[in-house]
Amino acid sequence: MILWSVRKETDIRRGRHCVFLMHVHQVFVTKYRRQIFDHDA
Repeated sequence: MILWSVRKETDIRRGRHCVFLMHVHQVFVTKYRRQIFDHDA
């Protein structure tokens, strides 16, 4: 799993119907994704 900071604390993003502040982007590496979600693998 790879984690990294995406935005500064004060960087607020605005969409058409929402306002959000995203702190972390989470990525599952494809090779290990099945082992994380499937205990039989």
